[in-house]
Amino acid sequence: GSLTADFYCEIDGRPVKNLDKYLTVSPIFDLTIPDDNLWAGWGLPGGTYGPAATAGYYLLLTPLSDGPHTIRILVRDEWVDEGGVAWRWGMDVIYNLTVFP
Repeated sequence: GSLTADFYCEIDGRPVKNLDKYLTVSPIFDLTIPDDNLWAGWGLPGGTYGPAATAGYYLLLTPLSDGPHTIRILVRDEWVDEGGVAWRWGMDVIYNLTVFP
């Protein structure tokens, strides 16, 4: 199928440039979860599962000045699977932070 994604981040109204450079992909790993895990209600027992991996965009910020700050993250994604079914999801998250001395 096809895949498209839009993502955007701004800090205090200023867009973060070159977000694609912040993509981080983990090495392959095994994941061990307990019996009382988040997915237990859907029938996933505790145990070790793998291979697993994760990927995401991670920003490490210089310390923000004292006072209020806003971080906005917007993601929109849509794709068509092998069966021709269109899927889409998105999120628009705003963090309102206050830095104290």
